[in-house]
Amino acid sequence: MILGPGEYAVGYVYFGGAKLSKDSQYDLTATGDPLDGNPYFIDMPIAEVNRVEGDYGDQFVGIVTNDSGAEVTGPVSVSASCFEDGIIVSTDTSYAEPEPIPAGGTAAFSIDIFDDACPQWIIGSNGYGEF
Repeated sequence: MILGPGEYAVGYVYFGGAKLSKDSQYDLTATGDPLDGNPYFIDMPIAEVNRVEGDYGDQFVGIVTNDSGAEVTGPVSVSASCFEDGIIVSTDTSYAEPEPIPAGGTAAFSIDIFDDACPQWIIGSNGYGEF
C-alpha cells in the first residue's frame, strides 16, 4: 500500500484464532519504508458512489478511476468498511468490472451492504499492476 502525507489506510491484524477477552486492549504501531521498485497493489480512488436499494437490501454502486498511469489488472477489489466509535466492525467486499482497467480508465462496482444500521463507511479499491 502506498500512502502519501496525510493519507489514511485500512488494514487488519490477524490473531491466528486466539481467544481474546472482550476487555483486551491493543497498542499497535504501523511503520513503513519508502517505495523501492514497483508496487504490488495499485490503489484507485472512488470517483462516484451512491447508496441504493438492491435486490437483497441496500448496496453501494459506483465507479473507480485508474489514475495510476499504468494498467490495473484484476481482480479489482472494492471494499466498504463500517466504523462505529472509530472501530471497524464489518467489511463488505466486491469487485469492479470490466478489468483490466487501462490508465485513465474507469470501472463500475456494486457492494451489497449487510449492516444497514452502520453510522459511517469508508470505501476503497485496488488491483494489481506496475508503474
